[in-house]
Amino acid sequence: MADITKFNREMREYFDSLPMVLKEEIVQSSIEFESAEELKKYFENVNKIGK
Repeated sequence: MADITKFNREMREYFDSLPMVLKEEIVQSSIEFESAEELKKYFENVNKIGK
């Protein structure tokens, strides 16, 4: 599971702005995000796949 307690402020603000479904997916994943930019890229990729 991704440990969102390790997110810095910028990462947490971006995470909090995401749809609940995506937040749940991130929390349940084993992906370790190092920056808000990585979260944004993940979200962009999910959107591309979903279209």
